[in-house]
Amino acid sequence: MAILDRLPLSQKLLLLGVLFVASFGGFAYTAWDVVAQVGVGGPTYKDIIRSKDVVADVLPPPLYIIETHLVAHQAVATSDAGVRRELISRLSRLEGEFEERHRYWGAELPEGPLREALLGHSYGPGHAYFETTRRDFVPALEAGDQERARRVLETQLAPLYDTHRAAIDDVVKLANSLCDADVQGGTAAMVRAGSRLWFFALVVIGVLLVAAFAVQRAMAGLKRQIAGVTAVARRVAGGDLSPVTASEEAADTHDLVDAIRAMTASLSSLVTRVKQAAMTLTTTAGHLGAASHDQDTLVQTLSSSTTATAATSKEISVTSQSLQHTMDEVANLSGRAADGAESGRSGLGQMRTSVESLEKATGSISDKLGTIRDRATDITGVVTTMSKVAEQTNLLSVNAAIEAEKAGEQGRGFLVVAREIRRLADQSAVASLDIEHMVRQMQSAVGAGVMEMDRFAEHVRRVAATTSGVADQLGDVIGQMQTLKSRIGTVSEGVRAQTLGAKQISEAMTTLKDGASQTQAVAADLKLAAGGLDSTVGSLREDVSRFSVG
Repeated sequence: MAILDRLPLSQKLLLLGVLFVASFGGFAYTAWDVVAQVGVGGPTYKDIIRSKDVVADVLPPPLYIIETHLVAHQAVATSDAGVRRELISRLSRLEGEFEERHRYWGAELPEGPLREALLGHSYGPGHAYFETTRRDFVPALEAGDQERARRVLETQLAPLYDTHRAAIDDVVKLANSLCDADVQGGTAAMVRAGSRLWFFALVVIGVLLVAAFAVQRAMAGLKRQIAGVTAVARRVAGGDLSPVTASEEAADTHDLVDAIRAMTASLSSLVTRVKQAAMTLTTTAGHLGAASHDQDTLVQTLSSSTTATAATSKEISVTSQSLQHTMDEVANLSGRAADGAESGRSGLGQMRTSVESLEKATGSISDKLGTIRDRATDITGVVTTMSKVAEQTNLLSVNAAIEAEKAGEQGRGFLVVAREIRRLADQSAVASLDIEHMVRQMQSAVGAGVMEMDRFAEHVRRVAATTSGVADQLGDVIGQMQTLKSRIGTVSEGVRAQTLGAKQISEAMTTLKDGASQTQAVAADLKLAAGGLDSTVGSLREDVSRFSVG
């Protein structure tokens, strides 16, 4: 406890916290270890389940070949060939299950008596039983020799079965004993783990008791230290600014004592500076009274000078305002002229844009008319092809009519069809001639339209060129108007600035005159304030004298 008393409160709490966390961590680890050992999925649980699984896998087939031996007896006793074949197939399937389960347990079981009994003593007779079945018993059944099969069953298979059964009984007994041993081991592990849990629980309770006792002692010590710091603060409040001694410090209030020491040093320095400032202010008050008398004389001289200057500046301001009004009218007129010219240039720009759009539209129309002329030429070729097809169709219909006449009564219906086809071919030829005539008229009209559009497009281009030239000339004029407008604006701004400056000078002189009068009044007030300052410094000196700086 003496060691704990010498430590700061923060270190005591940290040490107790570490002890509590360590003991509680041991308790938690022990509980986790118990759950890991005996819980679901733990080593003890796996050992018990493994022993139970061996027993569960042995008592019924396939590790125990009782079903195989029963099927062999059924195969000998039956006289139905179909049933015998099914039983032989079942014997083969049982052998596969027997071998598969032995391979599984060969990978699962650890080295020990149970593995030796299951995979050695019981597996050997069983494997020999299945080999004898495949080698001697099944061939006799397939040959229909029931007597030879019975002899094999009684003389060879029955002894192997008896040996296998005795080994299986040993496996079951050994598995049950191992299961009981695993259960007892798990129970013992639970008991040991419970003892460890009780031990760590007692440790945690002991740590909590020690922590409570230590905190109580720490709070009592802290109360004593705070009482000491309070005494120091009261001493400072009483005006004693002497430095804090080392005996007044404590472990847990070290920072607070340092803060009080710094505060005391600052207050001591401040009081010293205030005393020095009081002496300086006394001297300054005397000088300030003499300076205020000199300033009063200077202000009276300045007031007479500013009165004459204010009258002159007022006349300059009136003249500048008249000149500014004239320049504002000139700038307004030039701005209107520039705006009118700018509107004219905008209109010419829109006109030039419209002419260019008209020129582009004219070119587009000429291109489309050319395309129509080309398509008309293509139509002429199609019409020519239609005329040729009509002629060929007419010839074919004539030939068909001749053949129909030759056929007599049987070709009369085909003769009617041939005449109808010839009539249609004649109509197609007439229609193609009409189409060709209309296409030629359209080509002529389109050609004339293209020539007219070309002449119109040339006229539009000349108009666009003329408009562009006029717009450029007007742009130069507008540029000159804008330049003139900006120059007039510059001159107007200069006059306005000059007028404003003259007005400001006049106002400044008036203000200066008023300021001179106010300064004269302030000088009188300053003289009175100097007297008041002298008396205030005396009072300050008396107040500071009660502090002791050590």
